[in-house]
Amino acid sequence: VAIMVLRQIGAWWFLRHVLNRTNLPVPQPELELVDGLRRRMGIDRLVQVFESRFVDVPATLGWIRPVILLPPCALTGLPPEHLEALIAHELAHIRRYDFPLGILQTVIETLLFFHPAVWVISAYVRRDREECCDAVAAQTLQSPRRYAEALIVMEEVRFALPSPAMSAAGGSLTN
Repeated sequence: VAIMVLRQIGAWWFLRHVLNRTNLPVPQPELELVDGLRRRMGIDRLVQVFESRFVDVPATLGWIRPVILLPPCALTGLPPEHLEALIAHELAHIRRYDFPLGILQTVIETLLFFHPAVWVISAYVRRDREECCDAVAAQTLQSPRRYAEALIVMEEVRFALPSPAMSAAGGSLTN
């Protein structure tokens, strides 16, 4: 449990580091896009959006003051309709309160780390959480095809960037 707690403290420290370092404001058109989507999805809270070199895919942090971090390649390599689709997915996480639920899930994993069923169930919960947000994004855009195209283009842009080492950094694109 102590090792798992130290692991979570390290993850928390890294998140604080990412939020406090070298995040650049995004251009006004993207801010307007996020604000319009936020209102359309019924999210009342203000959502901050930053460009961050620490992420290679869009990410959402926090639930009281949520922040969406966009990688530079998303802002420069994606057409606006694809960026809108990816942002809709991140806003779905905010609307569903996935961040605090993820913290609760991490606490359960930390306390019950020794039980294999916890890890199996946890993997299913994480996958289902992403699939629910995919469904919300596709419904918000009224086009599952456009959302799927945005995911494919994001992967193409992301893997077109030079990488210092080979890695597998994400989930299943097929799902």
